Amino acid sequence: MFLKIFKHAFMRPFKTVIAMLCISVASGILAGLFENLCDGFSQKIMELIETDSPELSKYNTLFSIFNTLAMFLAMAVSILTAFEIVVVYSAFNKAIATDEAYLTYTLPAKSSTQTGARYLSLFVWHVIIFAGAIASYVFMTMTSGVFNFAEILIEFEYVEVEAELIIALVEVGVLGLVTFASGVAQGQCGVVLANALSHKLKRRISSFLVGFTFFVEVVTLTILLVVILLSPLVRLDVFVHLLIWIYIVVIGSLGGLAYYLSYMLMGRRLNVA
Repeated sequence: MFLKIFKHAFMRPFKTVIAMLCISVASGILAGLFENLCDGFSQKIMELIETDSPELSKYNTLFSIFNTLAMFLAMAVSILTAFEIVVVYSAFNKAIATDEAYLTYTLPAKSSTQTGARYLSLFVWHVIIFAGAIASYVFMTMTSGVFNFAEILIEFEYVEVEAELIIALVEVGVLGLVTFASGVAQGQCGVVLANALSHKLKRRISSFLVGFTFFVEVVTLTILLVVILLSPLVRLDVFVHLLIWIYIVVIGSLGGLAYYLSYMLMGRRLNVA
């Protein structure tokens, strides 16, 4: 029953989210290509300024158009990522708060099965969505020529792997995983809790919690990427190690509490507790 519930929950927003992911990746690639064209136009403009050519206005116009398009497409990646998460949570909300909720709460499944399967579906979708967002930005930087990833990989070949570096990377990995898992649990709890409250509070609380979850995930992934890229320069002392693990315990506890609250609230509405 667990796998059946997970499959149904996972497949419900599948077509919409995958279509938006494809558009997001394509937007990233096009943004990089347009930015690359702008670099060429910029060089051409500098040459025309020196010669005072009449074609200067034409290249200025082209630069403005493609630069605007590149900025719009870059923003579109972030906007699409946000909408993808909204679609996933909307599908979960429909399963517990609309006519479909009748089927959800009459299935011969315990609260632990319902909560766990739907949480796993949300977690997997979050991983796919943010992997798609990262891929979009990677393709954007590759096509724009901002970063040469081949050169970066060559530089990392000469990095000495020390115990301190390994510990730092492990801690950052655990921190990211716990924060990510906790964020999904808080998002799930936000939707379940909103449907258990009055109508006036419902929209405000669910919107805030889901938005906060998205914000925490984006910030955490950004920090992870920055630290990993700068890992050869990372030198952490004992105090920072302690702060990291305190944060891991606190955020993990909050996620566990959110998951337990979802379990309890869904259990009250199930025929099989």
